[in-house]
Amino acid sequence: MFDVIKASLQKNDITKYIIIGTDIEEIQLYFIKKTLDMRRLDDTTEYVVKVYTDYEENGKKFTGVASVILQPGMEESVIDRKLAETKASAKCSKQKFFELANKLDDEGFVEMESNLHGTLSDMVLKLTEAVYSEDNRSDVWINSAEFFAKQATRRIITSNGTDVSFGKKTISGEFVTQCEKPMDVETYESFSFTNFDENEIKNMVRRVLDTSVDRAKAKGSVKSGNYRVILSGKHIPVFFNYFTEKSNGAYLYLGMSDWKKGTETQGENVTGDRINVKYLPDVPFTGDGIKLVERDFIKDGKLETVAVGQQYAYYMGIEATGDYNKLKVDCGTRSFEDMKKEPYLYIVNFSDVQTDTFSGVMSGEIRLGYYFDGKTVVPVSGGSMSINLLEEVGKIVLSKESQSRDNFEGPLAIAFENVSIAGE
Repeated sequence: MFDVIKASLQKNDITKYIIIGTDIEEIQLYFIKKTLDMRRLDDTTEYVVKVYTDYEENGKKFTGVASVILQPGMEESVIDRKLAETKASAKCSKQKFFELANKLDDEGFVEMESNLHGTLSDMVLKLTEAVYSEDNRSDVWINSAEFFAKQATRRIITSNGTDVSFGKKTISGEFVTQCEKPMDVETYESFSFTNFDENEIKNMVRRVLDTSVDRAKAKGSVKSGNYRVILSGKHIPVFFNYFTEKSNGAYLYLGMSDWKKGTETQGENVTGDRINVKYLPDVPFTGDGIKLVERDFIKDGKLETVAVGQQYAYYMGIEATGDYNKLKVDCGTRSFEDMKKEPYLYIVNFSDVQTDTFSGVMSGEIRLGYYFDGKTVVPVSGGSMSINLLEEVGKIVLSKESQSRDNFEGPLAIAFENVSIAGE
């Protein structure tokens, strides 16, 4: 298929392009409680062709860009027509001129490191067994679940001569737990791993089951005010989205962020733990043909790497690092239990939580939290949280306990000193 596409590109006089071919084999299991309801096998292949056209207007150079998805088995005449249409569309896309990434050396087929071995069936069955091994309570249970095991293979060819390919295995899924008394509540959880860790999976399930029970018991929210707030688990990577977005090269070039290499990301007066973060490759090569390597992202709170794709790197005159999705964050020196010796509001579940890069606010509606007034701990539910990151990032305390997720390695928990809570 690659040869057919390249021949059609030549026929259409398209000399600047990227072809990304992706094949995905996947097994999907769907459960109602502990009963397998449906099993599906998927094997899909598609080719994304990005077409670039360079032209001049009034002495200025521009690059037009458009993409098309091609399927295996398409007739050559159909491919010719679609690429011709894509070339015409690219001419309507007026962007400042840029070159494609330089040619990468051929490294052969690269398989991403993983402890996921055996067939896809083996992988998804091990995942299923680990999850349901914890579903053994009478007060709360897994109501429904979906599990997936996937092998993705990708090949990237560019007009500059790059021809690289890699494979990646993942297990993922989602499940809903239910507790009916004293109030009927459900809790949704999703996950994805490139390595199988049975204990990590079991701990996740136990945590979600406990969350459902405690939310059913929670009688109301805390009063509105400012609190010392602790977040943990899946909410920690959301916090670090602030740093990755604020330092993204495209945002810097477009003036949407005032950060640059050397910026003190936690401000000048840091009273909490200083942040140390590395970028880790989640794939060997990006879609625009850039090799991803481990890089220092933030060192002692100072920005070391501006992550940027080829287009904006060309505009800025800096190295194209490629865009990263995986972070490794150094842990702190204070234990999670020590964090909870002072009064706190520990929020474990939100209806949704996100960071806004432009306002510097991390916010979410609270589904379940635990409030400790210095004497007793009570479960609470309702209200919302708003963290002013511009003020709080220099005061944070990182736990010494760690967690490992699909695209995040780092502290299990973070404590924030002064967080606004809208409650009763």
